[in-house]
Amino acid sequence: MRTTIRISIILISLTFFTLLLTAPVERLSNGQLEISAETEVAASPQKAYLFMGNSRLAAEWSIYVDHISLLSGTDGEAGCKRRCFQQADETGIQWDETILLAEPYSMRRLNIYNAKGFPIYNDGLITEQVFTPLKNGVRIKLLLRLPGQAGLWEILKFYAGSYTVRSVFRGNLKNIKSGIEKQ
Repeated sequence: MRTTIRISIILISLTFFTLLLTAPVERLSNGQLEISAETEVAASPQKAYLFMGNSRLAAEWSIYVDHISLLSGTDGEAGCKRRCFQQADETGIQWDETILLAEPYSMRRLNIYNAKGFPIYNDGLITEQVFTPLKNGVRIKLLLRLPGQAGLWEILKFYAGSYTVRSVFRGNLKNIKSGIEKQ
């Protein structure tokens, strides 16, 4: 019995450390955790910023969201509130987001809340879209942050979900690049 318990503890510990060492999570100097992905697009920052700020285009580029409904404000601008749905019939996974900061052609910061249906979810998540001008286009970076004051359970969930988040970001960026460059 003791051998079984010891082996179980060792396996759990190895799994935990493997998760911490291989997860696509960066710890920032302020204690926040971040998952990110980026791509370069042959378009202006303005074109990319406007494309991604248009909720009606979400189904065109998101591999995770079927559609986004505008709840209040001007779409893509600070103060705008939106509801995101994974399914066309608005069942299953959904969440609300508010654009906290919008710096035209440079970045958007959104908070995510009121989430439903996620197998793993943390309150207080912040996401950003960052647009960096390049000589022949723009670098688009998508990121998700967990606040620095998060507890151990929230940190573990963030690490566990990081693989899926990065995969979604990469798929979205591929579609964003394609959608913008074909316009």
